[in-house]
Amino acid sequence: MARFNEQGLAALSIAAGRGRQASYTSEQRALILQEVQREPDREQDGPATWSLKTLERVLRQKGLLRLGASRIGEVLHEHGVSFQHSRTGCRTGSALRKRKSGTVTVYDVETRGAKKID
Repeated sequence: MARFNEQGLAALSIAAGRGRQASYTSEQRALILQEVQREPDREQDGPATWSLKTLERVLRQKGLLRLGASRIGEVLHEHGVSFQHSRTGCRTGSALRKRKSGTVTVYDVETRGAKKID
C-alpha cells in the first residue's frame, strides 16, 4: 500500500529487484548431491534406501533448515538423479514358495500380464 500511495498506478508494475531469490548456494547444492550419493546408515538415517523425506530430515540435521522435499527433488532432477523405479522386470502373478525339495516359483495362470502401451 505504501508504494501505491507514493507512486499511484505506476506501483502496479513489478518493481526492479522483486521476486524470488535463489534459494541455495552451490555449496548447499553440493551437500545435497553428496548426501544422496552415499549409502544411508540404517542406525543413523533410518531406512536402507533414500527417499525425499529421509533426505530432507538428514539435511535439516546438517544445517539446511529451510529445506523441503520438493526443492531437494528439483536439485536432484537438475543433476539427473531420479527416485523413480521401473517395474518392467516384475513378473505379474508369480511368487517364490519354499517346498521340501527347495524353493520353487509358482505362477497364477488366471493373472493377466501387464498391458502393453502402444
